[in-house]
Amino acid sequence: MAFSIRKFEQTLTLGEKMKAQRKAANITIGEMEEKTKISKTILKAFEAGDYPKLPEPMYTRNFLKIIARTLQVDETYFLDLYEHECGSCNYTGTAHLPRQRARASNFFVASRLIKICGIALIAIAVLVYLGIQIRYITKAPSLIVLSPEDGLVTQDAMILITGKTDAGSHVSINGTSVLLSTEGVFEQEVSLERGMNTISIEAAKRYSEKATVYRRVILDHKK
Repeated sequence: MAFSIRKFEQTLTLGEKMKAQRKAANITIGEMEEKTKISKTILKAFEAGDYPKLPEPMYTRNFLKIIARTLQVDETYFLDLYEHECGSCNYTGTAHLPRQRARASNFFVASRLIKICGIALIAIAVLVYLGIQIRYITKAPSLIVLSPEDGLVTQDAMILITGKTDAGSHVSINGTSVLLSTEGVFEQEVSLERGMNTISIEAAKRYSEKATVYRRVILDHKK
């Protein structure tokens, strides 16, 4: 990559020259952040000549190299200006301020945060979808017993059990499998014994929980 050094006024600072070069290249601060992966805070501190807000010199020099390459300027030119201005200002000595350590936030730009949030949202959506599917698979099917009514008293030794459940379910009455129509309708005759009879109707899919309905029927020959 070929580098060029624009002719700046000698009175301009490093930050002013950097800003002028960026504007000449028609690049915004936001675009610089995206291209260099350096946060706007650091970029603005460079352009403002606010050296106390910059991290350790080692990190600052690396940032300068990246900025120079992005702006297609000889990195040595920017580094020399930085050394000259930092040496003459001596912010850390004159202001008695400790040099700032490079924080993770300086390297963490908005685009990365957006990407991480996007990945997190996708992961959450997938987990929610899987949870819904698992719940659907394991949920007990609906089961409606149409007849007989609970507590029925009859003199008939046989009684017809009718009902409806979800299509594709397996239905059993008192442990005996019952045929199911394609619409989920079933009917089965059950023999009764004298006195109280408890009839258990169960419905379940392959991996689901069971749905159970009980019917109590009394066989009374003396009625």
